[in-house]
Amino acid sequence: MSNDTTITSDNRFAIIPHWVIFSPISDSALRLYAVLMKYANNETGQAWPSRKTLAKDMNKGEKAVDRAVKELKNIGALKVAHRLDQETGEHKSNIYTVITAKPQGVVSSVTPPTVKNDAQTIPTELNPYSLFTSNLRSDDSLHAHAPRRAATRTTLVHQLTTIGEHLQAGYGFWDHPVQDHWETFLTTFETWVGQPQFDDLYGHLLHNTWTISSTCANPYQAGAELNKIIATAHKQH
Repeated sequence: MSNDTTITSDNRFAIIPHWVIFSPISDSALRLYAVLMKYANNETGQAWPSRKTLAKDMNKGEKAVDRAVKELKNIGALKVAHRLDQETGEHKSNIYTVITAKPQGVVSSVTPPTVKNDAQTIPTELNPYSLFTSNLRSDDSLHAHAPRRAATRTTLVHQLTTIGEHLQAGYGFWDHPVQDHWETFLTTFETWVGQPQFDDLYGHLLHNTWTISSTCANPYQAGAELNKIIATAHKQH
């Protein structure tokens, strides 16, 4: 029996910060935030879908989109830049910048619930430390042993979060304190996946190409970043 079986799953998702979820905004505004997160660049948070596209994705009219945009701007969750075609003078699609960090002065309308350390109250799909991968071979050691390596994955997410916090504090990725934590992350990651697989899939990518942004100070973004590293390595392979 061949082990060369491809496992494919649709696991696209948008991460919405608690402060946005519990802000005094309408369901339409919350849905618009999630839709924009689908389009937003991971590094800049920017996206430029048309009003027509947003209306279609939200299953709403364009005026409903405008109202939702205004709500998100009011709570500091969205910045909007208007664009004009320099040749025709016609309006182009706006540039939307999705804000994930809670602005100062924003007050949530509801106190977020306390999350208990219980399997029934921590859904897997909302846990930043759970593994989300796609198109992995069934004989892939990382996929096959993921359950018993959950503790190490949690450590990796914490390490990426620490790097994000240093970047948020003003250090550059290549600065000494950040690089110290990055080297620790690489060592832990190599132990997690095993040296042969690290050398084969991840070594060149992580040592020469990959950099981390300050958004990883958020554990959910750090978990998403780890998933992206895994997915990118497999895609390049």
